[in-house]
Amino acid sequence: MDGPFAELTHADCIERSEALVEAVAARAADTEAARRIPDETMDAVRAAGLLHAMVPRRYGGPGLGLRTVCEISRVLARGCPSTSWVVGFLVEHNWQFARFPEQCQDEILGPAGVLTASAQLQPSGRMAPAEGGYVVSGRWAFCSAALHSDWAILAGIERGEVGGERGAALVFIVPMSDVTVDDDWHTAGMRGTGSVTLVADEVFVPAHRTVGFLDFAGEANPGTRIHPEPIVGYPLGPSLAVFASSVAVGAAERTVELFREQLGSRVLFATAGDTPSSRPRSQARLADAAVALRSAQLLWADALDVLCTHGDAGTRLTVEQRAWVRLLAGKTVLAARDAIATVCDGAGASVYYERSPIQRFQRDVETMKGHVVFDTDRSTVSYGQAALGLPLTDPF
Repeated sequence: MDGPFAELTHADCIERSEALVEAVAARAADTEAARRIPDETMDAVRAAGLLHAMVPRRYGGPGLGLRTVCEISRVLARGCPSTSWVVGFLVEHNWQFARFPEQCQDEILGPAGVLTASAQLQPSGRMAPAEGGYVVSGRWAFCSAALHSDWAILAGIERGEVGGERGAALVFIVPMSDVTVDDDWHTAGMRGTGSVTLVADEVFVPAHRTVGFLDFAGEANPGTRIHPEPIVGYPLGPSLAVFASSVAVGAAERTVELFREQLGSRVLFATAGDTPSSRPRSQARLADAAVALRSAQLLWADALDVLCTHGDAGTRLTVEQRAWVRLLAGKTVLAARDAIATVCDGAGASVYYERSPIQRFQRDVETMKGHVVFDTDRSTVSYGQAALGLPLTDPF
């Protein structure tokens, strides 16, 4: 099948993302105030074809991989982390959907050519068996991109017909028209993501729109039987962690760049026009921020290389490698946070005006680091156990 963006390349995606950054940055304050991505931004993203990047070739997409969505997110984050987060997840959720059964993909993605979906894989739904499928109820918090989606990929626990005993965890997809939005996204940072809570009340889900959670998350998911692209077989958890950390890298890159510009333009209080660029401590602070940024970039690049080397070759990561990738992703965000904090500690009070992008970058990355995929309290222990050949107490 040929789609309008079937020939889109990795280089095209980066070039088109870079072309959007200036406008994305100009709308960042409005994005935050509205707590959603402006229509003008989403229209430009669609016109650039970015949402199609990970659509498999079977359905008319270019079938691009993890490096592409990570670079799209890193570039867009230089303008607005919230915008980057939402666009990146809309792109990446086409990859998640490519792991569903063939009938489901043919039904939804075949006619549409691209999926716009939110996703929350915490299995907090209750799924009661019904004729031809399940009746689902539940609440799913942190549903990024829900305000720009037609579908929602969610997860729940199957309940037995007799006595309501717990069964397997399942992932399913429902139209947004079947769920309601609890607009509870009032946060210190990442405000523009509109990561609201979705609520389902006795919603019917056909059986063919469901897939076992373990099958969905694994390298041998149903999508690998119909799609030749290696990305479809990448492990879910480590891939999500590395992808999401891309936003923090882009935010830190732009913050350090802004600091370097500011050092030559900000006039120090109680001086005859001196700028920080003439002060050794400011010069050293720029160096410290640059090192922290480089640490974030290298951690991120290493995690991406490990995933892509194995994923593209069709080999599975070991337990230790999976734990290592998850650890690197969390440490990437902490290093990016440190780079931004180093800047803010020496950039003066003016960066805390609402008009300054630096304070927004700081709040966004501080908020971002709370995401479950960046939980280094868990990932550090998991890696230590895996490296020592011990059973993981927390295999998440």
